[in-house]
Amino acid sequence: QIWGEKLHTLGYPTVIIFDADGNEVTRIESALPYEEYAAALSRALEVDRPFAELLAAARDGGAAALTPAELGLLASHAWGQDETSGLDRAARQALFARLREETPAAQRDVKARFLALELEALSEAGQGAAGAKLSAKQRAALLAALDELLADPALRRANLDLLLYRAPGVIALLSPEAGAERTALAGRWEAAARAVEEDASLPTTDRLSALWPQLALAAPDGEDAAVPAALQERVRERIRWASGFEHGEEETQALLNTMAGLLERAGLAGEAKELLTAHLAEALAPYYYTSWLAGLEAREGNPAAAVALYREAWLGARERSSGAAMTPFRWGSSYLQQLMKLTPEAQTELAADARIVLGDLLASPDAFSHGNWARLQSLAGALTEWQGSDPGRTGVVDAIRAQVAARCGELPATGDDSAAARCRGLFAPAAS
Repeated sequence: QIWGEKLHTLGYPTVIIFDADGNEVTRIESALPYEEYAAALSRALEVDRPFAELLAAARDGGAAALTPAELGLLASHAWGQDETSGLDRAARQALFARLREETPAAQRDVKARFLALELEALSEAGQGAAGAKLSAKQRAALLAALDELLADPALRRANLDLLLYRAPGVIALLSPEAGAERTALAGRWEAAARAVEEDASLPTTDRLSALWPQLALAAPDGEDAAVPAALQERVRERIRWASGFEHGEEETQALLNTMAGLLERAGLAGEAKELLTAHLAEALAPYYYTSWLAGLEAREGNPAAAVALYREAWLGARERSSGAAMTPFRWGSSYLQQLMKLTPEAQTELAADARIVLGDLLASPDAFSHGNWARLQSLAGALTEWQGSDPGRTGVVDAIRAQVAARCGELPATGDDSAAARCRGLFAPAAS
């Protein structure tokens, strides 16, 4: 977590390639298919300029200022996992649009990747506002390029993130008015998703995930919208299909996530619960799914059962952590917050378990860094809110404050934002 903060990562896994002088060359998107991942590694070996120089050259001179390998490297860069570019969303979108237009036709895979990045940036801006900024000519050009991507198996495989998870936003962006044009575009998108389902070159999880855009387009108003019965049965059918193969622990972990998520999104939460319960022991990291089961119990109005499962997830993560602090604290802090939310009267349990959760974390040198620090701040806020003006709860929170304070003097204290300074300020009132 210390290095994650120093390198400004936004998630994990994050893969960063450096040159021999320690300059960052690129960050590789973790969702890339493995062929594209290998291509990104090869391009990184060909490029002899750091990422900052490549970015400056692209902004100043466009595609003409870059070699084919450099263009490809910018196209595969993990923009969504990088805080170092200095570009806001609008600047990134403008850069992607320029590079899409200027990349030579021979590099059609690179052009398609810039298209996907541009569409993602535009749709993230908000459907209404972003759509209003596109002229009819711009929409027509983007639609033509998108149709080429949707129809091409290789381009689909290289841009699964766009195809599987961006359908509603992009369709609303490129076809702002409901009607025949939007219906036709949604139909082409669904046909592309069905083609991904049948693409035997893809992993089972990706083929199963092709149901996501179909669900999103059938019920665009979110999880509370009714999903047609025929599509619900299609989800069940595809899950039976995916379950018919032998899977290792790693693939089972990913498949369970996809299967349960699809069932829940299709309005079949009870079946998601049955699936997770039946296959929990097969997962590589079962605490992920124990926590998911806890959330389902909470939504069903069973707070005690939910809290028990959140606690079980924390203990499972703790048992499998091999001494690392982040994983048990991630689940431990979530458990403590749910304990306060769902069973606020459980003061004895909170006091005992908070001491263990924080004791594990505070023994680690990265307790006050990056993801751990963000979760610590969230937990401190939840504790302060739970305490309120109740004198019976004050003793619990005071003990936790004292446990944290005892560690502050042992931490590095150099700089205004040192670990020691963060430690001392964790429970301090927010500045007005």
